[in-house]
Amino acid sequence: MPLEPLADKYRAFNWHVLEVDGHNIREFVDACHEARSIKEKPTLILAHTTPGKGVAEIENDYRCMALHRAKVPQIRSRRTNKKKFSCSDYKKFRKTIEAV
Repeated sequence: MPLEPLADKYRAFNWHVLEVDGHNIREFVDACHEARSIKEKPTLILAHTTPGKGVAEIENDYRCMALHRAKVPQIRSRRTNKKKFSCSDYKKFRKTIEAV
């Protein structure tokens, strides 16, 4: 059986379905807050994403997991000047999300 349209399949079983852009953190957090407020029925948050988003070599390539392993050294060598994500960055991120 085909997977799409997945949202309609859940709606057919009386689920509350929220569809969001999976790359938009604000939209996803808002959907989480809305999902918490719905008590009458189960809720599905369906986040539409693009495989490999942000990495030109693998973006939109559904084989990106296999490609990712092969191309990681090349991608890392070009990104060495980028700031690494630290524990304090994560803590700031968590505070921002919790404040929303």
